[in-house]
Amino acid sequence: MVEKKNINEMIKTASKPLKTFEEADRRKGGRPKKEDGHTKKNKVTVYLDDEELEIVTNAGKEIGLSVGLYIKASALKAAKS
Repeated sequence: MVEKKNINEMIKTASKPLKTFEEADRRKGGRPKKEDGHTKKNKVTVYLDDEELEIVTNAGKEIGLSVGLYIKASALKAAKS
Protein backbone atom coordinates (compact mmCIF):
# COMPACT_ATOMS: atom_id res chain seq x y z
CA MET A 1 0.00 0.00 0.00
CA VAL A 2 1.20 3.53 -0.75
CA GLU A 3 2.17 5.65 2.21
CA LYS A 4 0.41 8.99 2.41
CA LYS A 5 2.58 12.06 2.99
CA ASN A 6 1.47 15.35 4.32
CA ILE A 7 2.09 18.55 2.38
CA ASN A 8 4.89 19.75 4.68
CA GLU A 9 6.93 16.61 4.00
CA MET A 10 6.40 17.00 0.28
CA ILE A 11 7.58 20.62 0.32
CA LYS A 12 10.71 19.72 2.31
CA THR A 13 11.70 16.97 -0.11
CA ALA A 14 10.80 18.87 -3.28
CA SER A 15 13.74 19.67 -5.52
CA LYS A 16 14.64 23.22 -6.49
CA PRO A 17 13.63 24.45 -9.94
CA LEU A 18 16.33 23.80 -12.49
CA LYS A 19 16.47 27.38 -13.77
CA THR A 20 15.13 30.72 -12.74
CA PHE A 21 14.46 33.40 -15.33
CA GLU A 22 17.71 35.17 -14.41
CA GLU A 23 19.73 31.98 -14.84
CA ALA A 24 18.04 31.26 -18.16
CA ASP A 25 18.95 34.72 -19.48
CA ARG A 26 22.51 34.44 -18.20
CA ARG A 27 23.02 30.98 -19.76
CA LYS A 28 21.39 31.87 -23.04
CA GLY A 29 23.34 30.52 -26.00
CA GLY A 30 23.98 31.98 -29.42
CA ARG A 31 25.75 35.13 -30.46
CA PRO A 32 25.44 38.29 -28.38
CA LYS A 33 23.00 40.98 -29.45
CA LYS A 34 24.39 43.74 -31.63
CA GLU A 35 24.70 47.25 -30.28
CA ASP A 36 22.07 49.82 -31.23
CA GLY A 37 22.72 51.30 -34.65
CA HIS A 38 24.53 48.21 -35.91
CA THR A 39 21.48 46.17 -36.84
CA LYS A 40 20.21 46.18 -40.39
CA LYS A 41 16.47 46.37 -40.83
CA ASN A 42 16.01 46.95 -44.58
CA LYS A 43 15.51 44.02 -46.91
CA VAL A 44 15.66 43.81 -50.70
CA THR A 45 14.39 40.84 -52.68
CA VAL A 46 15.78 39.95 -56.12
CA TYR A 47 14.26 37.36 -58.42
CA LEU A 48 16.64 35.55 -60.78
CA ASP A 49 16.06 32.85 -63.33
CA ASP A 50 18.26 29.73 -63.29
CA GLU A 51 20.83 31.12 -65.71
CA GLU A 52 21.17 34.43 -63.85
CA LEU A 53 21.54 32.63 -60.52
CA GLU A 54 24.25 30.39 -61.93
CA ILE A 55 26.18 33.41 -63.24
CA VAL A 56 25.96 35.24 -59.91
CA THR A 57 26.80 32.10 -57.91
CA ASN A 58 29.90 31.36 -60.00
CA ALA A 59 31.08 34.98 -59.84
CA GLY A 60 30.67 34.98 -56.07
CA LYS A 61 32.53 31.67 -55.68
CA GLU A 62 35.48 33.03 -57.65
CA ILE A 63 36.10 35.72 -55.05
CA GLY A 64 34.89 33.70 -52.06
CA LEU A 65 31.54 35.40 -51.35
CA SER A 66 28.04 34.08 -50.96
CA VAL A 67 25.41 35.04 -53.52
CA GLY A 68 23.88 37.66 -51.22
CA LEU A 69 27.20 39.26 -50.31
CA TYR A 70 28.31 39.28 -53.94
CA ILE A 71 25.11 41.01 -55.07
CA LYS A 72 25.38 43.53 -52.22
CA ALA A 73 29.04 44.31 -52.94
CA SER A 74 28.38 44.62 -56.68
CA ALA A 75 25.41 46.92 -56.18
CA LEU A 76 27.29 49.17 -53.77
CA LYS A 77 30.32 49.30 -56.09
CA ALA A 78 28.10 50.22 -59.06
CA ALA A 79 26.25 52.86 -57.06
CA LYS A 80 29.46 54.55 -55.87
CA SER A 81 31.02 54.81 -59.34
